[in-house]
Amino acid sequence: MKKIVKLIVSILLLLSSNSLFAAPVNDNCSSSTTLSVYSYCSPTSGTISGASTQKANQDVWYKFVASASNVNVSVNANFDAEVYCFSSCSNSVSFASVDNSTSGLENLNLTGLSVGSTYYIAVANYYSSTPSNPNFTICAQALVATNDVCTSALTITSGTSCNYVAGTIAGATKQYKNNDVWYKFIAQSATTNIKLSSDFDGVLSLYSACGSSSYELLTVDNSYSLEQLNLTDLNVGQVYYINVSSYSTIESYTDFNLCVTNQATLVNDNCSSASTLIQSNSCSSTIGTIANATSQYSNFDVWYKFVANSTNAQIQVTADFDAQIRTYSSCGNSTYSLKEDNTSSGTETLYLNDLVIGQTYYFSVNNYNSSVASYPEFTVCVKSSNPPVNDNCSNAINLPYSYSCNGVTSTLENATFQRENNDVWYKFVATKTSHDISVFPNFDAVINLYSGCSNSSFSYSDNSGTGGTEILSYSGLIVGATYYISVSSYGSSIPSDPSFMICNSALNSPPVNDNCVDATTLVIKNTCTKTTGSILNATTQVKNYDVWYQFVATSSTANVSVDSDFDSQIRLYSNCSDLSNILQSVDDHSGGYVETLNLTGLVTGKTYYICVSNYSSSITSTPVFDICIEGQEALAVDNELILKSVKVFPTVVDNELKIEIVNDLNFTKLEIRDLQGRLISSLNTIEPFNTINVSEWTSGLYFVSIYTKDSSQTYKVIKK
Repeated sequence: MKKIVKLIVSILLLLSSNSLFAAPVNDNCSSSTTLSVYSYCSPTSGTISGASTQKANQDVWYKFVASASNVNVSVNANFDAEVYCFSSCSNSVSFASVDNSTSGLENLNLTGLSVGSTYYIAVANYYSSTPSNPNFTICAQALVATNDVCTSALTITSGTSCNYVAGTIAGATKQYKNNDVWYKFIAQSATTNIKLSSDFDGVLSLYSACGSSSYELLTVDNSYSLEQLNLTDLNVGQVYYINVSSYSTIESYTDFNLCVTNQATLVNDNCSSASTLIQSNSCSSTIGTIANATSQYSNFDVWYKFVANSTNAQIQVTADFDAQIRTYSSCGNSTYSLKEDNTSSGTETLYLNDLVIGQTYYFSVNNYNSSVASYPEFTVCVKSSNPPVNDNCSNAINLPYSYSCNGVTSTLENATFQRENNDVWYKFVATKTSHDISVFPNFDAVINLYSGCSNSSFSYSDNSGTGGTEILSYSGLIVGATYYISVSSYGSSIPSDPSFMICNSALNSPPVNDNCVDATTLVIKNTCTKTTGSILNATTQVKNYDVWYQFVATSSTANVSVDSDFDSQIRLYSNCSDLSNILQSVDDHSGGYVETLNLTGLVTGKTYYICVSNYSSSITSTPVFDICIEGQEALAVDNELILKSVKVFPTVVDNELKIEIVNDLNFTKLEIRDLQGRLISSLNTIEPFNTINVSEWTSGLYFVSIYTKDSSQTYKVIKK
């Protein structure tokens, strides 16, 4: 009897197990569940539990018949959901998709659909592993825009400044252009600016009346996110119609902002009415424009003046048009003293020397081109050019010898000419007969070596072009003697990115921790206490250019973090005699990110070995990294929570940097700094979704730090 009972229980458990892990009925596109399309969101429950992978991780399928040309599909999930739309089950690539959140609501706005056609929706997991909560809800909602045709255009007021009105092309059909919606305004001035800022590739058009596409006066589609119409001959009092549309027929992002600004004659249109700027130690930018400017001495020039409070100064202008800076001794003199025009757009910097303190100086900002600029705004500042502390050989900074390349960050900014162009100075005491001086610049660097400040250079290096590593290797030094190094630029002008890193090392020798048996000792700390290392000249023991560290476990868990500009990898070993047995490893990110290996199952008191290597087999130009090991206490957990709670994207940014708060951890502030540590932007009030305009930033690496009361996390982004 007991055997029969056991047999029945086993059968029931087997049936329960099969039911628990059975694939959902809509596991494949061919068995898609039908969604009804309503004018409101009517959620349907779903799950990816047990789902296989057809076109994305653990995808399940739905289908709907389009009752309108614009439909929004909403998915609310407890995991990091991805939503895809296909025109048929046979298509291998979706025509629209969305994944904006790590959990919560995803909205896929579908535009330009064919009414009556069937479309297929896949709901998938961003990660390949099954989430702890695989459930979600989904709905399909037809959208209709209220200003879908010209005759129902919404009124927008023309003001003296840009006051954005939020809009959307969601629910729009095509009257003249893709997904177009309409606005109208009464012209208050003959010169008017219309600005469109959008999350999609927007098209901005102006019409004189409704009723025919032939009434179109102007249209613009110059960029992805910002379009402007600069109008100069409107009839005051006449009604004009604005058409906002998308370049593509299908758009996943549909929101935009629109403003209309009537523009009066500029107050600083002539030298005699030049606006006053204050010369300061840092660049305190003032916003200006050449819109509606006349031409006094050059194309569409506007005017500024400042009183010199130091003998050296910089004028910086950042613009989307080809800006020129010209200085004048007085308003009555049409011949400029100096001119700067090095870039077709971006930042122009004019360096002024030998100024007379207390004297007033005039300068103009103008367009190189004779045509009206589509984007006439710019920023301008005047700042003092204080040279760096090591601008002269007599103030050379000590650069001690290290076996591996432990780099020192520096800059040529504001450097003057002593022996070479924009040179800065270092010194060292020779500890051996041969030293290697390495410079990792963002410009075309030159290295010179001197035996004294009054002596001529006896060795130099200029083997690489812009951004290339310069290495000066010299043998025959006198141990104990002091030598001087100048770092300069090949060209006479200050480079656009004057930053560099320099080190004094045994460059051609492998690092001291090149092998496991020579591992450098690390000590576990409660917080990340960084140790600088390098894979420069490292050989390969288990992986590309690997170097080694060791530590004694103080608990069963710890975190190892490596912060590098190359694509670093971390491996954990229990001993050096069997390097085929990897206990744990990590390589989650590409270069420029922090790799963190969360160690578990450690034996207290036992020695473990860490291997840091490069994913790439190629030699990296940025071999330096920081490593630390910390006990898994509150701070580490808090940092992990921040990583999961904040999205910073894109990592390579052109115009707009987006910061999304997925989970609110009571963040106190957000700061963005450049490579020199200068504060570029900050937020004291952090919204769920934050957008920062970076279009005027200089190209290069920036650090985004977000803070809680007792912790912080830093992300790296690159401005194109």
